[in-house]
Amino acid sequence: MSGVWWIEWSGFTRQRLFRVCSGLRLPLERASFLDGEGGFGRTATYYLPCDRGVVVSRRGVISLHQHDLSGELWRVEHDGWSGTLIYDGRSILTGPSEHGEILEIDAERGKVTRRALLQLGMIKGFSSETLCQGLSTDTAAPLIRSLERASLNLLWERSGFGSCTSAEQKYLLDDERRTVLRCVDAKTGNVEWTFEVAPDAGRAAFRDGQKQLVPIRAGFPSVVAVDKRVIVVLEDSTVCSLELATGKLLARARPPFSGIHLVTETSVFFLQASGLSEFDHRTMKEVGRIEYGRDVEALYGKEHPYACAFWLTEESVIWTTLNGVLIGVSRKTDKSGKRVVWSDRPEKAVMPIGEFPLAYGDYLYRAEKGDRLGLYCYRSASPRADARTGTHRSRR
Repeated sequence: MSGVWWIEWSGFTRQRLFRVCSGLRLPLERASFLDGEGGFGRTATYYLPCDRGVVVSRRGVISLHQHDLSGELWRVEHDGWSGTLIYDGRSILTGPSEHGEILEIDAERGKVTRRALLQLGMIKGFSSETLCQGLSTDTAAPLIRSLERASLNLLWERSGFGSCTSAEQKYLLDDERRTVLRCVDAKTGNVEWTFEVAPDAGRAAFRDGQKQLVPIRAGFPSVVAVDKRVIVVLEDSTVCSLELATGKLLARARPPFSGIHLVTETSVFFLQASGLSEFDHRTMKEVGRIEYGRDVEALYGKEHPYACAFWLTEESVIWTTLNGVLIGVSRKTDKSGKRVVWSDRPEKAVMPIGEFPLAYGDYLYRAEKGDRLGLYCYRSASPRADARTGTHRSRR
């Protein structure tokens, strides 16, 4: 992913596109734990694995660590705490912090190249020349605003507080309780097209609580820019393919196997507690499925078998549960037809619903936001050739 913008909470490219890479051959083992105390009070830990290591944000400090978290390569101390981390292969952009400060940091040297103040609000998207920020207060209507990256001057703002996906020099904004998708020019704010999941009268009744609709799915990368198309996934797992230039509906289909999802250049992967399906969004057909319900049944015990969020590699699929358990299954069987299964429950862990574990190569990371604040690092227990470096890692 080097050289591609990421936003921390999703772990995908700025188009929300997921890439299936090699790595994470099961079983995994715990490599290390980085405490949420960075010297300024223990807090929730935000992180971003990348080619240089793992960028970590804790209260009062942004730091870069080795991939196994064994050593700190540099740290930048600042006033406040920032959850958002963006990386472009050269620089790291953080913030705004609770005080409105953003930092731009040279990723190699750990030197701050820019400090500035913004209104409090999450950075939701970005193009090469703009930043998209969401503002929400107790006294005013939520706003979406676009800022010039170089000067941070305001370009435009509009009401709304949906999710944002970047597509070239456009922003794809969902609105009206996720029943409308608007394509907006990043510099001017002009609406180029609108995609509606239902007619206006139906959406009005939905907003008033008088009618049920199937909106765009929340909490996942459900609006994804793929080349000249936009893939939209609805709450019932319906897949819509739109033309990026016009918003024209090209195709719409309900997959035979629903679930939580990841969208790649060719497919939407749907995951349930009992299986994984690959649905080709070009042909609108299922092209592969694995069933592993019996393999993992015992790992749930008496708990409800529910998958919250997942990561996928060529070798494995790994997901989180409602009760803080990580479960992994090999995508291929051995000669006897069996799959490798693995699980881990960190001490007193509480895994927030929908929070993705993030991976880089053979390392998997998950933040603990329960009783033990910090960051867990796992790695493949069996040695394998690293696809990026050509080197081998061996069991400790």
